[in-house]
Amino acid sequence: MDIKEYYQGFNEEQIEECRREVKQRWGEKTLRDSENRVMSMGKEKFASLQAEGNTIFQAIADNKAKGYESPEIQALVGKWRKWLENFHHYSDEAIEGLGRTYSEDGRFAKFYRKYDRNMPEFFTKAIEYYCKHLK
Repeated sequence: MDIKEYYQGFNEEQIEECRREVKQRWGEKTLRDSENRVMSMGKEKFASLQAEGNTIFQAIADNKAKGYESPEIQALVGKWRKWLENFHHYSDEAIEGLGRTYSEDGRFAKFYRKYDRNMPEFFTKAIEYYCKHLK
């Protein structure tokens, strides 16, 4: 699997921008480890994981009315966190930071709005709640 296939929907310039940002924030090793993990899984597994992620995100959007602190949403956030481990291991702090990125970074917000227009903000709150109640 070519790494460019991992960045589906991004042009060359956007791919390089994302890669630079990861290197700057988390270092070359993190980028290399994550990309190697994705490339080694193969196209079928990657496609299956993408479909699983879409199912999780849609379920969160579909259950928004229950509230971000509801057991249903929190179970889905737990499922999302476990799903993320396919791509990279994240600390509790990194998970919370990633959650904030979903509503603060326009690129991520745009992605999550395809599930629901308020999904970025809702998902961020759900992740923050999840992280505060891990213990």
